[in-house]
Amino acid sequence: MVIVDRALVAARNAQQRPVLQGLFNAGTFTTGLDGVATGSVPLATNRFGVNYSDRDYIQGALTQGKSTIGKPVKSKVFNSVVFAFGVPIRDGQGRIMGALAGVVDLAKPN
Repeated sequence: MVIVDRALVAARNAQQRPVLQGLFNAGTFTTGLDGVATGSVPLATNRFGVNYSDRDYIQGALTQGKSTIGKPVKSKVFNSVVFAFGVPIRDGQGRIMGALAGVVDLAKPN
C-alpha cells in the first residue's frame, strides 16, 4: 500500500535525525486526519495503526490547528503514564493533513 510505504520511509528518515528523540523519551509519531498513527519513531514502539483520535493533544492539533500539550494519560503502547505534545501537519496551502506528536514517558528519566 502506497500510504504505508510512505509512512515507513518517513519513519526511517526521522530515525536518522535524533534531535526529536532527545526531547521525547518515548518517541514521536504522525497521524492522519482520522487520528490513526501512520508513522512512528523509534519503529520498535509499534504505534502503526493505533487510533489516537481520543487524545486531547491530537484533537487540538487536528480540529483546532493548534499546538497542544496533553494531560498525563496511560499509554496505549507502554505500561506507563505519558504526556504528549501535538502539532498540526499542514500542506502547502495551510490545510491540516495530520498531526505530529512527541511523547514523554513519565516512568523514565526525562
